[in-house]
Amino acid sequence: MQLDVTTAVEYLVTRGLITGGTASVLEGGVSATVVAVDTHERRLVVKQALPQLRVAQTWLADPQRASIEAAALELLHG
Repeated sequence: MQLDVTTAVEYLVTRGLITGGTASVLEGGVSATVVAVDTHERRLVVKQALPQLRVAQTWLADPQRASIEAAALELLHG
């Protein structure tokens, strides 16, 4: 699934994290697509690592790095 303002909300709804909301792309990232999702209760950020960074030269990166980042955040916040 390619992350965008529609799929970010669908992703969170199907996982039971929200019942609906609005989303906007957070611009400026070169290594990931980042979307902010707002609900009445909270604000969430969803990231999807890119296989090729948004830079002038070809710069490939393993998207699995997002799993490592998630594991680090889980460790930090329990």
